[in-house]
Amino acid sequence: MNKTGKCLLEQECKRRQAGVRALEQHKTRNSRIAWMSVAADYPDPRECLAAFLVFGSAEVLAGVKPANLVRISNRTFACGHNMYDLWHRYGAELMAQSELQAIALHRSSNSALLLLFDPALLERRLNSRSVVTFLNSLGYSQDRDLDAVLNQLESRFESGELPHEIGVFLGYPLKDVAAFMGRKELPVSSQRLWKIYGRGRRSEALADLYQCHHTRVATQLRQRGGVSFHLWRGEALCA
Repeated sequence: MNKTGKCLLEQECKRRQAGVRALEQHKTRNSRIAWMSVAADYPDPRECLAAFLVFGSAEVLAGVKPANLVRISNRTFACGHNMYDLWHRYGAELMAQSELQAIALHRSSNSALLLLFDPALLERRLNSRSVVTFLNSLGYSQDRDLDAVLNQLESRFESGELPHEIGVFLGYPLKDVAAFMGRKELPVSSQRLWKIYGRGRRSEALADLYQCHHTRVATQLRQRGGVSFHLWRGEALCA
């Protein structure tokens, strides 16, 4: 084979490999593990709540995402547990065992919406100059104290509507949050956990990172029943 033919063959191989990788990534992005596929492995109520919290905060526990929203509904799941009741019975005890913290952004008789967060990661995120400027433009005060900022966020849930700046707290790229809120003119480029605008490569890579860690931890929960307490305390997180 001459040099030109060999070069063309290598290029074709690279294109095919890229296509395979893209297909694998597409499958991963759209194959988020469902909680009910995990719940049956945790019949003990306290351990089931721990598994539920791990499942909902996997990326945060892994140290790659500052916070996650977790809704705890007042209903009995197919596994036989009511997470709302379990949260009121064991929530404070479990939170005391974890490095994560929680704030209830909204409560009702039917559910509680929790923000589970890593204090160090979230404070670093909120103290970045661009985020401070953005939140100030939305009416947040100049106070950079984490509790003060979270109190202001919580007050914005009192209307019953989701304030769209929550994306900043959840670790979504600022350009995507700003564009979604109509404060930046960028075209929609793709959709993942959030809507991505403009040049999407970095945002998509971040979404893939979040998805990867969620899948790893969820798989660990599903394959190794009884590991929820260790995962919740950060003792058995997969690399």
